[in-house]
Amino acid sequence: MRYTVFTLTSNLVLRECLPDVEAKMIFSKQLRSQNQNHTRVFVVGEADARGWEVRVEQDDRIVKREWLHDWHRVENAMMSFTVATMQLRSAGWIEVHKN
Repeated sequence: MRYTVFTLTSNLVLRECLPDVEAKMIFSKQLRSQNQNHTRVFVVGEADARGWEVRVEQDDRIVKREWLHDWHRVENAMMSFTVATMQLRSAGWIEVHKN
């Protein structure tokens, strides 16, 4: 089964901390608090046989992880992640860019 991958942003952040997660992401944002004691990560991975992986991490713990099969639900998740990112940045959190 083939999917067309839509990219929301050109600034992709690739994560390598979870061995079962492939490096190809279509959406990924990582933020840390001003005091650097807390982190949040929002990820949508490319589709595989399970669907698109949608994941939220807080302080290196996965707090939400699911596989979606409907592209519209994936779009909604990315929009929700974008809003959450904007709210955190407004509260002083800093976006972490990895090369």
